[in-house]
Amino acid sequence: MSTSTRQSIEQDAITSALHAAADAMEPHLDAVAIAVADAVTSEIAEVAGDPETHEDIRRRTRMIDLRLIQALRHDERPEDVDPPPEAIGYVRAVARAGVPLSTLFRIQGVGFRVFMRAWDDRLGELGLREDVLLATARALTRYVFSYHDLQNVRLEEAYTRERDSWSRSAHAARQSAVGALLAGDVLDIAAAGRTLGYDVCRHHVALVLWARIGDGRTTVMPQLDAAACEIAGALGGARPLTLPAGAGLMWAWVGLDDAPGRSALEAIGGEPRDDRVSVAVGEPASGPAGFRQSHRDAADAAEVAMLGGRPPGSVSRFHDVELAALLVHDIDRARRFVLAHLGALASEDEEMARLRRTLMVFRDENGSRIATARRLDVHPNTVANRVRACREVLDRDLGSGQLELEIALRLASLLSLSVLRDGHE
Repeated sequence: MSTSTRQSIEQDAITSALHAAADAMEPHLDAVAIAVADAVTSEIAEVAGDPETHEDIRRRTRMIDLRLIQALRHDERPEDVDPPPEAIGYVRAVARAGVPLSTLFRIQGVGFRVFMRAWDDRLGELGLREDVLLATARALTRYVFSYHDLQNVRLEEAYTRERDSWSRSAHAARQSAVGALLAGDVLDIAAAGRTLGYDVCRHHVALVLWARIGDGRTTVMPQLDAAACEIAGALGGARPLTLPAGAGLMWAWVGLDDAPGRSALEAIGGEPRDDRVSVAVGEPASGPAGFRQSHRDAADAAEVAMLGGRPPGSVSRFHDVELAALLVHDIDRARRFVLAHLGALASEDEEMARLRRTLMVFRDENGSRIATARRLDVHPNTVANRVRACREVLDRDLGSGQLELEIALRLASLLSLSVLRDGHE
């Protein structure tokens, strides 16, 4: 007998064994599908263990395994086998549910493992010669591995398409709902809340977050999202509602059962953030009107911070910049006010900045040179000299027009170069 004839006979024996195994496997598909559902719901924490989910996995698994059996029975090549509609449907469902692709592959891996064990059992029941059994097992393993890999590629493509489509539509719906809430045009608050996955009737602390795109990155949205979640946790809230509002800019709302105390809000400020994400924080407010008001506060605080040139990572609370926020939408008027009341003291140079800072602290400390010196870490005589210099520059008694002077100093501190006189004026 020639080698080619012997190989042909062996191949025929392997093919017959594969067909016989497929026939033997079909009556066990229900049991295999149940075993897969049991394993997936118990081993993968992200998959719910309720009866409805278990039944859905069982039903889809049976149809997917039946398609593989049919492909083996009809000698179809793995690359010619398209995923069954049940597999595509399941992938689309998990994509819309936000289940990560890595979790989907783990589900696939569990199903593959249980399926292969069942195949081994069926092959062992066929009474094949040892050499034919070994060759058939190898052929089956090659086939199923190839089938599994190709199916994963196609399912990943389906997942990506569905996730992209869903994300675009979900983002558009969320954007529309937020826009309507901010405009006060929402009649069905409950429906808006369902669209956003956020209870609009709670207490809110709105945030505006931004960062510069650089260092080879194409987006900073993950960093902004992480910062929003960190602040929400510090305030005692769950995951915040977030909405990208432009390149390097995000709006967020932290929902709370009760309004946060002043100390909790002060705690999220302090030193600049290490991640260089700048944050503006609105005042707490409740209900749909509070959703709007806190956001307007945060947006105004962000504008003050940007106009004032605050360093990356700064946290600006509306409570601390409210005065500047009153004029931030009319920066020309704010600048005229500062120049009118500070005169030459409103220049950009370092000496004038030092004098403004000293005068503002001196007024905060009710005219105490010692307290001012302590805060500025200078000698009390230095404070006296600087206050004297301010009086000479302003050419007036610092005891008159105190409210206007106070406002002008605050605006100069908060809005910086936007309201100061540059060196060419």
